[in-house]
Amino acid sequence: LQHHHIALELPDNPPLTVRADAGQLEMVLLNLIKNAVESLDRTPLPRIRLDALSEGTRVLIRVSDNGPGIGPDALEQI
Repeated sequence: LQHHHIALELPDNPPLTVRADAGQLEMVLLNLIKNAVESLDRTPLPRIRLDALSEGTRVLIRVSDNGPGIGPDALEQI
């Protein structure tokens, strides 16, 4: 992220326990962050934000960025 001059936002979320395969979770998060980095190629003041919060018995992990988003054509294929 530093190489691409991308700011990383990590809000002060409360500690959460996740019961999951650590390797698979790491792979998913790294892929989401990699995709975000690629989408921020021409974005001024690029930033990526990681959030984790509890929703009942689930933990929601959100990776978001301030890039242009997914175009309508690509969105139909997802």
